[in-house]
Amino acid sequence: MSGHAALATRWILWIDGVGAFLMLLSEEVLVGRMNSTTNPPFDDADISWMGNLSRRHLTLRRTGDDYVVQPLARTSLQGRVITEPTWLPSPCELLLNDSVRLKFELCSPLSASARIEVLSNHRGRWPVQGIILMADTCLLGAGPENHIRCPSWPSQLVLVRRDGGLAIKSRETLTINNSPRSGWGSLSHDQTVSGEGFRMRLEELKP
Repeated sequence: MSGHAALATRWILWIDGVGAFLMLLSEEVLVGRMNSTTNPPFDDADISWMGNLSRRHLTLRRTGDDYVVQPLARTSLQGRVITEPTWLPSPCELLLNDSVRLKFELCSPLSASARIEVLSNHRGRWPVQGIILMADTCLLGAGPENHIRCPSWPSQLVLVRRDGGLAIKSRETLTINNSPRSGWGSLSHDQTVSGEGFRMRLEELKP
């Protein structure tokens, strides 16, 4: 498949040897309980877990380089219950209804994207190792400044919004669906990207 991806709001990035990551591109996302009663499954929330949560538990909104949490049900930030919109420090821990524990972190001063990790043992809609709230860029590589840490990678990759779609940037030559690319490469649904020491695939999640 060629050409830019339509800027869908939800993707899963599958990375060989590292794991899967949910990529959310909306400025505001809804967090809540996974719905197991509908067929096919449908959740009110963009991010959902099976647990003692409300179906619409809280929202996370990106405002410039910062994030605001709006509690819609019982939510604690750094051990304190919050009841109104609150700026999120980085890093910080959110506790949803004394059940789901989340770590929120802004990884790099060069990017407004944020990473969310689930600290509690709760099953989500998708088997992912982390959640990326993507602003303009998402950094992938071995160092702690990356949103997705890939310990064995020899170099860094950058996912970017470009020309109304998604693209990938690297100093090394990439292969996208068997087509060599240098510098930049546009990304679409179900494309495989590979290079020295890595291989990954991008999948769009339909509404």
